[in-house]
Amino acid sequence: MATPSSGTTAFQPDIGLADLTRLYRNLLKEKDVAARPKLKVAVLGNYSTQFLTMGLHLALHARGVAPVLYEAGYNQWERELLNTTTGLAEFQPDVVLLTLTSELLAFREASDEPAAFAARVANLVSSASKSLRCRFVVTLPPPLEEELEQTGWAYGWRDRLCHELRTALGGLAVLVDLTPLIIQVGAAAWYSSRYYVAKKLPINPQTIARFADYLARTIVAIDRRPVRLVIVDLDNTLWPGTVGEVGWDGLDLEAEGHGFASLRLQRFLLGLHQRGVLLAVCSKNNPEDALEVFRRRPEMLLKEHHFAVMRINWESKSVNVRAILSALNLTEPGTVFLDDSPFERGEVACTFPEIWVPEFPDDPVDLVPLLAGSGRFTVPTVSKEDMLRQEQYRVERERSTLEATAGNLDDYYRSLSLVLTPKPIDESTLHRSVELLAKTNQFNLTGRRHGREAMQSFLDDPGNEIWCYGLKDRYGDYGVISVLIGRREEDALRIDSWVMSCRAMGRTVERAIFNHLLNRARSGGVARLIGEYVPTAKNKPTERLYDDLGLVPCTDSPSEKRYVFNTSASAPLNDYVAISDSTS
Repeated sequence: MATPSSGTTAFQPDIGLADLTRLYRNLLKEKDVAARPKLKVAVLGNYSTQFLTMGLHLALHARGVAPVLYEAGYNQWERELLNTTTGLAEFQPDVVLLTLTSELLAFREASDEPAAFAARVANLVSSASKSLRCRFVVTLPPPLEEELEQTGWAYGWRDRLCHELRTALGGLAVLVDLTPLIIQVGAAAWYSSRYYVAKKLPINPQTIARFADYLARTIVAIDRRPVRLVIVDLDNTLWPGTVGEVGWDGLDLEAEGHGFASLRLQRFLLGLHQRGVLLAVCSKNNPEDALEVFRRRPEMLLKEHHFAVMRINWESKSVNVRAILSALNLTEPGTVFLDDSPFERGEVACTFPEIWVPEFPDDPVDLVPLLAGSGRFTVPTVSKEDMLRQEQYRVERERSTLEATAGNLDDYYRSLSLVLTPKPIDESTLHRSVELLAKTNQFNLTGRRHGREAMQSFLDDPGNEIWCYGLKDRYGDYGVISVLIGRREEDALRIDSWVMSCRAMGRTVERAIFNHLLNRARSGGVARLIGEYVPTAKNKPTERLYDDLGLVPCTDSPSEKRYVFNTSASAPLNDYVAISDSTS
């Protein structure tokens, strides 16, 4: 494995131990972390994790977060999870990484009863995740070097243990299989038994940076999905050849021929779609020619309904990309553009510098390995909202059609039959709520980004009003679309944060949410609601929200506007949104 020289100035997965140590020391001296979201990660293992912790610090920092790490003592993972007075309990992590090497498990902890060991781990993780209020990432025991002989004891033992761990930990933790990493690195570069005997390191220390980077992908992606949308070209990308020249029946989609690379890409994208990533088409083509391929070629793995938007015309790619982002209410970050043409890639990359536009390999068959190895497509968890997202955009197109045909807005709003459901934030809604706070920009009154730890502290105060809101209409379920944090201050309730998904804006839902909060405040003896508007680069659409709701301005400065609303005053009119009283 190539190891960069000591001149390396930035973290890369292929750096060796010397560069990793030097970069870590330099990072500790830097002062640029103030603007980065903080992430507290605890590292627990049954081997020496010192170098891994250093590598994680660098890899997480390279992904835009300000990591704060806690490293447990050697093989102290059970004690840390059992004892509520340990350093782990005091650290209060956002994420706990539990990484167990097969070397020790095979000869001690899990040598005889894999099922009993898996049950013990699951009980510890379940109890600790509740008491610590954090997420768990658990590495599955990696292959032993003995598994080079698959008929030996090691292969069958680890297969049983991994099966038991997957069964016991399902839903309790995000599981990381290290086998793909070992395949990529190669056995010769991964295994080094002498380091385990001498230093309790189960892998070659020159590979630690790659190991840390592999884990950092998952840790960051738990709450911040790296890719939300893939925009893909058609000719010579999603299928081989130019449909306008050879026709729908002239394309070679044979899996044993030229169609292999394209079908490989389609299967990769279909897997992303099934995990909540949006897909869109951006193609210079006659629409009729292109759509015939989807409709008449059974070999196509991707169908029309898999795409949230299809822009098939002769406009420039940058114009179509802008239209796709607008239609989906998405921004550049988290978007990928795939196109075989260097010209089209260059135009989009120049126009949208925050969109990832990967260069295509010389042989298209190498594209999927390039994408899969980039680390940008890690989707460790799939929420209910992720599964609903594709359907939500489909029904949104139906809503838009209804709006265009409605006589006026009153008729349109009433025809939607909107129902708002207030939901207390608990374990089932906490992840989605933190996600909304982290990524919502336009409908975000203060721009504050509270993480899991801050949310838990708000929830612990019984005087606060902390809610998320689900929304449904005649077409379907939007999922959780809004989060509101009201903090009690003597006889007042201050709206610390209020965010709402772009897909719910423009439906008067904000009036229903405010009225729900007002009713809660009145029943709790609150005399005043205090609202704040802190201007940001992107929240201009909410600049006059509190004015429109009837709140009275009490301060007005360039950096902040503050409003007050006496709870004895009449509530804002809410003519179009019913409020479910099942949980309010």
